[in-house]
Amino acid sequence: MRLIACLALFATLCRASVEIITSLDQFYGTVNNFNATNPRYTVVKYFTNWCSHCKKLKPVFEELSNDPVLSEIEIIDPAVTSGIEFSFFEVDCELFGNMLCKRLSGFPAVEVIKPLRSELNVANLEDPRGWIDRLLDTITRAGYDSTWTLDVDRVVTFSGRRNLDVFERFIEAVVVSDQWDHVLELITNDKCSVDDGLCKSGREYFLKMKDEANFEGKIADLEHEIKTLEKVPESLMLEYMILNKLLELGSEQPLENDEL
Repeated sequence: MRLIACLALFATLCRASVEIITSLDQFYGTVNNFNATNPRYTVVKYFTNWCSHCKKLKPVFEELSNDPVLSEIEIIDPAVTSGIEFSFFEVDCELFGNMLCKRLSGFPAVEVIKPLRSELNVANLEDPRGWIDRLLDTITRAGYDSTWTLDVDRVVTFSGRRNLDVFERFIEAVVVSDQWDHVLELITNDKCSVDDGLCKSGREYFLKMKDEANFEGKIADLEHEIKTLEKVPESLMLEYMILNKLLELGSEQPLENDEL
């Protein structure tokens, strides 16, 4: 009986996949690790020991980290040939308050950090520290690593009820939309690979529609069609995303001189 109990405890420990952050290298080494074919989304819970809501969230977050639903998220981006990975981090903001939690307004906070689209180029990065922090680091010789950086555009903050099913839908929405964003980026910049059929067909539709007008009407028609379908074909969703991208690009066009 004791052996069975020990094995059960061991299995539980093995399943636990929430990592407690103990260093900046651990945190940034994961979120800034680029892998185009096997991207990693990092789900972070920021907490303090005095926060009662943080304590209530702990079992839900641990269950989420082992949730089989996450392994069923649809892969859209053809570049993702080796699956999608997830990391789950707990950050103690009493320890990392000035480094990882500075921009947060309250606790607990949950974020999904999207993977890099290319290798991190530290040569082009600006030092995010203020002059006081730089001075203190110099005096104390605390050291600073230029890879300790994170583009806030990669961060999606959770807002809503802290239930397992709500977290599931949130993470799925982030992952799916991020994949579509990448596909659209390739399409609009004409960066489709030779064997990427989805991207190439999207590029053809993009070129066909870019000089059209009334994108709002076309989008409304597609939305009506999508609502009637139990499962939306990838080709239809691609057209819908491209039309929205064209509408966005059109609204970003600079005014002509005579319009200023």
